[in-house]
Amino acid sequence: MRLVRHSWLLLLFFPSPAHSQQSTLPVRVTADVVEVSADFTFTCATGRAVLTQGALTVRADRMTADRKTGEVTATGHVVLTQEARRLKGETLAYNLNAQRGEITRARVFEEGVILRGERITFSPRLLVAHNASFTTCPGAEPHYAVSAETITLTAAETPPGRNPTAGRLTLRHGHLWFHGKKRIALPNYSVSLGRQQQEEVLLPTSGYGHKDGLFTGLNRAFGRPGARVTAELNLRLTTLRGVRGLLEVRRPVRQGAVYLDYARRESVGDTEVEANQVIGSTADVLVNREPEVGERVRERPLGPRFKLTAEVTAGNYSEMDSEADRVLGRAGRIAASAIVADTPHELLPHITVGYALGGSEALYSTGTEQTISYARVTVQYAPTAENRYSLSYVNRASWGESPFHFDTVTIPQELQGEVRYRVNPAWRVRVVERYDLVHERTRDMLVAATRTAHCLEYTLAWRLRGRSLSIGVNLIPAPPGSVTDDP
Repeated sequence: MRLVRHSWLLLLFFPSPAHSQQSTLPVRVTADVVEVSADFTFTCATGRAVLTQGALTVRADRMTADRKTGEVTATGHVVLTQEARRLKGETLAYNLNAQRGEITRARVFEEGVILRGERITFSPRLLVAHNASFTTCPGAEPHYAVSAETITLTAAETPPGRNPTAGRLTLRHGHLWFHGKKRIALPNYSVSLGRQQQEEVLLPTSGYGHKDGLFTGLNRAFGRPGARVTAELNLRLTTLRGVRGLLEVRRPVRQGAVYLDYARRESVGDTEVEANQVIGSTADVLVNREPEVGERVRERPLGPRFKLTAEVTAGNYSEMDSEADRVLGRAGRIAASAIVADTPHELLPHITVGYALGGSEALYSTGTEQTISYARVTVQYAPTAENRYSLSYVNRASWGESPFHFDTVTIPQELQGEVRYRVNPAWRVRVVERYDLVHERTRDMLVAATRTAHCLEYTLAWRLRGRSLSIGVNLIPAPPGSVTDDP
């Protein structure tokens, strides 16, 4: 080897697989002392060693790099940064071509999550930490933390060249720590994270409903992120109507997923209040799926302006009285629904308008069928990202006959208004109302107030349908720059 002392800049070119744009970029190495093999294929850097390749930077006390294989090893005060990701640890093994590596005694900051582990393996969209813990609270004494045998962080799909702004965190055999004390066992847990709206909660959502009585909601995910088959179980334990819930087994496919559902006493009123509902039923019934199979298509582009959302389902269903175990109807059904929506366009500063057309067709084992048409126009005023006001007009028309109440249009014409308003840094509110234009009365309303306290959000919500009051606790991603590089 040829020995070069003092500060040194070395430029290497690594192989460039077709699937990786990162590996086509040149690699630069600097250090106090750099040793280079005679054929320039192997480099050993000692003392304040720094390797850079595009947005990737690796710092360590000692480092080696192999031009032929793309293998990089680093030891001592290792720090790897790449876009929004930052990893720290004692030792690092990383392949520049495959963009995969492993770091020991590590700490990671990514997607607003602070993740620690004895050993962490990582790639551009996946992190797996062993004997690990995570929190979104910066500082030496976090308000909460979750420990687990393994913690997996999966970044959301993003366009090439852009960083993900959301992800999903899954753990196995974990425990929730709150203010330094172990509180709740979490055998398996999965939650969405990111700097986008969060709908999932850290703790079970609990409350009181007129029909359910006291209730608590449980959510459990099965299968590792990225697996060919995953499952999710949503349960509601109630004092008046027993156990209610939905088990869904799904397999991702292009632009969506195929799934198998089994539901027990599922309430139509449990669904989120939104304008993109083709049927729009407000029936006070419970539904069993025994089972149901289907395929969902989520926002498939149709040219530069339009997006398609569609679903095809087939299964056997039974419908029950909401207060008794009396079956109101039982039948098989094959149904298809679709909505084509345009990209909202700006009328005036901060004011946009958008529209959608769609419908559904259902065939029943009773020999009947039903067709529904759907149209929506939405006007939104959004002076800021967190303050939004929208008003939607929805028109539905139906032909034919359905044996089920949950499958019947009960609001042919409605106005749906939504307000999202941040009162101050600690409080924000959300109000959604569905107003029946035919019967001239409010059919459903949601009022929610959210309090931000450090790295957690506490939400108190009231729902008109079911006359329910609930409370949930959400995670707040740590903001960029809130985590320092101190050990």
